[in-house]
This record gives sequence, structure tokens and C-alpha cells, in this order.
Amino acid sequence: MAIDATQWYLISFVIFIALVAKPLKGIILGALKNKSENINKELLEAKLLKEEALEILALAERKKIEAEFDATAILEHAQAEIEKTQAKMISDFDIYVEKQNVALSQRVLEMQIAAKDDIRSQMVDTAMKTAEALISKGLSAEKNIEYTLHELKRIKHFN
Repeated sequence: MAIDATQWYLISFVIFIALVAKPLKGIILGALKNKSENINKELLEAKLLKEEALEILALAERKKIEAEFDATAILEHAQAEIEKTQAKMISDFDIYVEKQNVALSQRVLEMQIAAKDDIRSQMVDTAMKTAEALISKGLSAEKNIEYTLHELKRIKHFN
């Protein structure tokens, strides 16, 4: 069997490929290994970033819950302060009204006393004028005293 030129080309091509493939295989496997390592590093970094993000999210949720709790406490405190202030205002108003009622009652009492004094004074003046009129008409001293006593008794009934 004789090998012709085409077969020699084929044999030399296979040998060439075998010789080139061995170092090329190392280069290709090295490149793939580097790419694999880079991908693993990126995956590890992504995993760490994910864990860090989850921690930040958990912290944010805790802070949100704390803020809601604080807000609720502030609102409850404010409501208690409002109720306390309302109660104080009502109490102060009641005291003010009571003082005004006492002052008005005192004023009414003073006005009643003044009115009684005015009436008494007018009655005494009227009795005196009546007595003077009767004296000028010439009543006897006895009738004059009797009439004056009668008028004075009538004045006492108004006290």
C-alpha cells in the first residue's frame, strides 16, 4: 500500500493538530479555569452582598417597628395630656363659675340689704312727714304718740 500525497497531507494535518491541540488544550482549559474562578468569585461576592442586603433590610424593619412603637407611645402620651388639660380646664372653669356665682350672690345680697335700707329710710321719712302733717293739723300729743308708735311698728314688720 502506497501512501499518496493526499494521505500524507492528511497524516501531517492530524499530527499538526495533535501537536497544536495539546498546548492549545492547556491554554483553553486555563482560560476556562480562570473564567470559572472569576464567576465563582462574582457568585461569592453576590452572595455576600445579598446577605448584607438582608441584614440591612432586617435592621430597617426593626427600626420601622421601633418607630411605629415610638409613634404610638407619643400619640398615647399626647392623648393623655389632652385629656388632662381638658380636665384641668373644666375644673378651672367650674371654679371660675362658682366664684362668679358666689360674687353674684354676694352682690344680690348687698343689693337686697341696700333696698331694705332704702325702703326703711323712705318709710321713716314718710312716717316723719305724716307725723309732722298730723302735728301741724293739731292732733293731741297723746294721739300723735299713738300714731307714731303705730307707724314704727309697721316699719319693723318690713325688717
